[in-house]
Amino acid sequence: MKALLFALLLLFGELQIDAGVPNFQLTNQNGKATSLSDYKGKVVVVSFLFTQCPDPSKCPMLAAKMTKLQQLLNQMDEAQNKVQLISITLDPKHDTPEVLKGYAQLHQAKDNWTFLTGNSNDINKIASLFGEIYYDEKGTVVHNTRTSVIDPQQRLRRVFTDNDWKMSEMAATIRQYLNN
Repeated sequence: MKALLFALLLLFGELQIDAGVPNFQLTNQNGKATSLSDYKGKVVVVSFLFTQCPDPSKCPMLAAKMTKLQQLLNQMDEAQNKVQLISITLDPKHDTPEVLKGYAQLHQAKDNWTFLTGNSNDINKIASLFGEIYYDEKGTVVHNTRTSVIDPQQRLRRVFTDNDWKMSEMAATIRQYLNN
């Protein structure tokens, strides 16, 4: 399985900084088809997680950081209605729209934070574009952690690896592309 996922990453290729991000469509936590192009003109922050992640340093930490980021953005006048957070599940078999809706409520997600699911093939393609590598190991999804910033023209501008990004650094990156 690992070899297949690495082959997919090589086949589709990871996007380089400044590259245009291809449009994709998945299903949000309300069961509605949602495309990246729905957010053209906004700064978009894309992350990957899953609701049953057992590693506290991965998805739970990322969800907590995204919650804090959403709160910060809601306090920034220049970010009002101009930034969209997107979290894409790495476990679409379990993370149905209903499950993601409950997870969104748990993390007090507002309209500017969308959770997406879809079929495994589509998620594999999207994840590989952002350099997200994941595979099933004895029933548990193992993955790296990447959070990407897309500018209003839908070009990839920055990729944060792991969960060690600082809120001030993320806010500065978002501000930089809000004004472009």
